[in-house]
Amino acid sequence: MIPVYNHELMEAAAESKPHSHVLTRTGRVVILLAMIGVPVYYGAAWRNILPAMICLFAGLAMRLWSNATLHKSREVTQVGPYSLVRHPMYVGTLLVAAGVVLLWNIPLYWQGAIFGLLVAVHVGRALREERVLVVKHGDTYANYRRRVPLLLPVLSLWRALRGGTMRAGFSWERLKLNGEVRRLGLALFAILLFGAWQVHRYGVQFLRGAQSIAVMGMLGAGCVFFLYASWKVSRVE
Repeated sequence: MIPVYNHELMEAAAESKPHSHVLTRTGRVVILLAMIGVPVYYGAAWRNILPAMICLFAGLAMRLWSNATLHKSREVTQVGPYSLVRHPMYVGTLLVAAGVVLLWNIPLYWQGAIFGLLVAVHVGRALREERVLVVKHGDTYANYRRRVPLLLPVLSLWRALRGGTMRAGFSWERLKLNGEVRRLGLALFAILLFGAWQVHRYGVQFLRGAQSIAVMGMLGAGCVFFLYASWKVSRVE
């Protein structure tokens, strides 16, 4: 999926590098097309379909939760998923990427190498972002960075549960402003389109079995939630 970056950071980056925004978007589109095109052209590793869909839907849920909490303003968001990790949208994007890579019909070591490269790219980008955020927000962000880990919630999960910060901050209005429901719809449409292409290519035999039933159940639940979320954001004035 295409990640959404911190608004203030993108403004600062645009001031210092006028063409960086265009290049970033182009790179994301190229990566997205490559990640979808490989299983379409070479076939999918259906043995991994269940863990792949779990990663995909967990990543989509994390991105939606993050966008429903993020304040694209001058303040530092520190509740919801931002009380677990400093870059929850990157976590969501990497989970989606893990799901896609699991569907690639390639050796396991190539899957690990490609996913490791994606993790390194996102970690590097997150660290570059934070240099700007520390300058913009000063001690507020510096204290937040000392308290909350970059991408892996270890002790922060217990602290967030105990302090109640993980349950705070969700807003349908912010979800509408940040546009993530539209991206969720596009992701579900892409999954359905990919499934239809595989049925056309291989027939319905790959839909049999407990794994396929679980996957179809997750996809159905995702579609129902998308309709509910679309209805909720449409009521926001």
